[in-house]
Order: sequence, then C-alpha cells, then structure tokens
Amino acid sequence: MNREEAAPELKQSILDREVMVSLWGITHLGRAWAVEPEGMLRSNRLISDAQVALMERWLDLFSYAVMVLIEDGGEEEAFWGYQEYVRERVVEKS
Repeated sequence: MNREEAAPELKQSILDREVMVSLWGITHLGRAWAVEPEGMLRSNRLISDAQVALMERWLDLFSYAVMVLIEDGGEEEAFWGYQEYVRERVVEKS
C-alpha cells in the first residue's frame, strides 16, 4: 500500500482490521526486532548503530503519518516529516 492508497483508507470512519493490524505490526515488530537492545538484529550484531538510528527514524515517521491520517489531520501534515527527511537526504548527497 502506498501513500495514495493509505491516506483515503485511513480517513474512513470504520477502519479495515487487516490494514490496522499490518500498520501496527510494522511499527511494533520493527522496533522489537531492530531498535530494542535485546531484539534479534541488535542482540546478534546484525545491525549497526547507524542502521538502528535510521530504522528508529523511519518508524517514527511512519507511526506519526498513520496517527495523523487516522485522526484525519490531513495528508500534508501526515507526510511533512517524511518530505523533510527526503529533502535532508538530497542535501546530504549534494
């Protein structure tokens, strides 16, 4: 599901249970596996500190967007942080 599909789906007054389980799972399992010190990636030294920080940022951006869309706070607000992240990456590569 991409941004164009997610935004209208999350604006509905009744949300699809499968969609919500998937979104919640991405956030919860991403943190459990990659961010938490005892998670499988960190505890087995399969992810660097820089990758942990990046994953944490992605998960924060993702969960914020989902929250704003569910609250009907608008797509502009929901994806503002992601757009800033992309701009930062473009500047870093310049």
